[in-house]
Amino acid sequence: MKTTTRPRPFPAEHKVIVYDDTCPMCSLYTKAFVHTGMVKAENRIGFSQLEHDQFIEALDPVRSRHEIPLLDREGGATLYGVDALVYILRQRLPLASARWQQVRMP
Repeated sequence: MKTTTRPRPFPAEHKVIVYDDTCPMCSLYTKAFVHTGMVKAENRIGFSQLEHDQFIEALDPVRSRHEIPLLDREGGATLYGVDALVYILRQRLPLASARWQQVRMP
């Protein structure tokens, strides 16, 4: 008997992905994260929708222009680019996280 597994919820409710809402590709793949259950809709915010000063202050303006940020609402580190994507993807691909740690080790 084959069982189906439901997508696990986004592991950290306090994480927010901030994307360039003028970029069609950025909009597409962050929308796919929501559609697949990797990110809640309310945890996906376009740059033009940022209003909360705490979010704006947590962003590195240079890195944010070139790498998608994953903010922590509770004051933790903001992840950028591939680190942010691996953080999101690891809930569906647990080996991706382990493999990424091996690659990133000094």
